[in-house]
Amino acid sequence: MQPRQYLVGSQLLKLDSSTVIGTGGEAVVHKSPLNPDGRAIKIFIEDPDRKRIAKLEALAKKTSGVQLVSAMANPLQLVRDPKTQAVAGYEMRRLNAKFGKLGLLLKSKFCKEFGFDTKAKAQAMLTLGLDMVKLHAGGIVIGDFSPSNEMVNQDKHDLAFVDCDSWQFDQFGCEVGTPLYVCAELYGKDVSQLLFKPFHDTWSYLLMTLQFLLNGIHVFKSGDHPKYLSYQERATNGGLVFDAGVDYPNIGLKPEVLSDDFINAAIPVLLMKDRSPFNFQVIENYIESLVQCKSCDQWYPRGRANCPVCSEKAVIDMAPKVQALNFILRTLLGQSGDVLYHQLRGGSLNLITSEKGHLSFHELTD
Repeated sequence: MQPRQYLVGSQLLKLDSSTVIGTGGEAVVHKSPLNPDGRAIKIFIEDPDRKRIAKLEALAKKTSGVQLVSAMANPLQLVRDPKTQAVAGYEMRRLNAKFGKLGLLLKSKFCKEFGFDTKAKAQAMLTLGLDMVKLHAGGIVIGDFSPSNEMVNQDKHDLAFVDCDSWQFDQFGCEVGTPLYVCAELYGKDVSQLLFKPFHDTWSYLLMTLQFLLNGIHVFKSGDHPKYLSYQERATNGGLVFDAGVDYPNIGLKPEVLSDDFINAAIPVLLMKDRSPFNFQVIENYIESLVQCKSCDQWYPRGRANCPVCSEKAVIDMAPKVQALNFILRTLLGQSGDVLYHQLRGGSLNLITSEKGHLSFHELTD
């Protein structure tokens, strides 16, 4: 790549192959020579038309006052050719190398390595959902809301919105949509003429959230539905993986890792029967209800009789109850399996236990 100079604000910067940090179908992204860790410069391969330039200028102003928990790689200022003053691209926030596509939360190896268990994924998606609502309040609809257009930090678990220049706001539309995640009622429509609504973002958001928390189960694509064959047909007609007659996949987690309240709040939205603002308190309550299985470490809602993954019986914490009755509670044996036999003989308690197929004999004395 031959070195070229660009005007960023009042600064004249030189960009070449040494500054490239990413390439795509429509642009090349460079680190800023002035602030290589904090700023990036997106240079379009083809000159943008007037409509796109106007949208970039308007988006920079529109997002300047929006405060999110997640980061935004939104346009900060336009980048111009110093000779012709033609717009060549824009400056945006640069994300560090620890960020990757949100879709990595579908990869078991990634989740295990960086601590994205069910509880961590639920917390990340709650943050993303609340930031989505803030964008809606600011007059912005994401439109193309999918695992490819958001990022997640593998270490800090924080999030970032990218491809912000496709967002819909004011008179500017979002002209793209990812088939597996765009709301079903938009199927068959010209993407260049789509009018996204906040509800469409919420629909996509819940679809992604369930898929992440169920370890890859897509509610309209996974399993064979007895009535609807294609993904589009299932999504349009509400053919869920939870429906009777669907052979629920062995790959992924069972619905019981979610709370009943969460499932009951999400399904009417996905069936496009409930278009009211989603109650995110349901997800907060779900996170607060989670307990971790002592046998397989899976998180699941308190109140389930068994762990949905390994079927280990839930252990009830009796301490608060016995303390209220002025009893003394003492743990005699830490055992995550089943007690097959017990006998009290004088001051000794004899037990036979089974844990992961292994039998053990225990004699406990006071």
